[in-house]
Amino acid sequence: MKIELIAHYTTAKIAIEKILPNNSLRFNKLKNSNDPWEFKKNIHVNLNDNIFKMFNDLKRKDNLNSFYENIKSISFSTDDLSTSDKKIECYKNSLMWAHYGNNHKGVCFVFDKKALTNLFVNQHGKQILINENVSYLENPCGIVIKDESSSFNKQVVIEKRKEWSYENEFRLSIIPSNEDRFISNISESLLAIVIGGNFPEVYKCCLLEIKEKGFSNIKLCQIHYDPNGFYYLSGIDDKSVPCVI
Repeated sequence: MKIELIAHYTTAKIAIEKILPNNSLRFNKLKNSNDPWEFKKNIHVNLNDNIFKMFNDLKRKDNLNSFYENIKSISFSTDDLSTSDKKIECYKNSLMWAHYGNNHKGVCFVFDKKALTNLFVNQHGKQILINENVSYLENPCGIVIKDESSSFNKQVVIEKRKEWSYENEFRLSIIPSNEDRFISNISESLLAIVIGGNFPEVYKCCLLEIKEKGFSNIKLCQIHYDPNGFYYLSGIDDKSVPCVI
């Protein structure tokens, strides 16, 4: 059965100083996501003439806001299947390389989706967990506080406006968590480390050293752009040696 891949893009600094030495990925607060409206727009109160009910509803809004503020997530890109002629692999997404891979100076970690999701569930199974693809809509859903039954709606976590659809995002979320959270031992699900075409030469020796210490079975590749407009992968030190994930 073919392995389904997901990719996590980041900077060289975070990859070399944080992710690889600790063999882990850190969850970040959803409210700090790249879309400033993703969190802030989602919780609303229906104002009414009953001043006491209005204050109670506003209090519930504050409680729900506190709840949502502690949702933590890690984002990944999946393959783009929207083109009819050929899919775009998750580690060849040009906009992701530009926006999250520091304009090809960064790193893309390529994971076995099923293996990483299993690590996530096994390590954090006592929390409320979400592991789903993000949906992209004209008007993502929100929460309108109407009465005391108003409660958590997971759609708020997995819906974004359609202009973000280029990310093809798969999201792992923990709900809620006041503590720092990580997925540990990611080498168990990591298939390849892909560096950008503009990756600083001075950092390559750091990657090779880290690979020898704990990631010896992981492929280490560099992505390039050829004159015909196609991305291709090579071994980190030699463009003539192809790298296949």
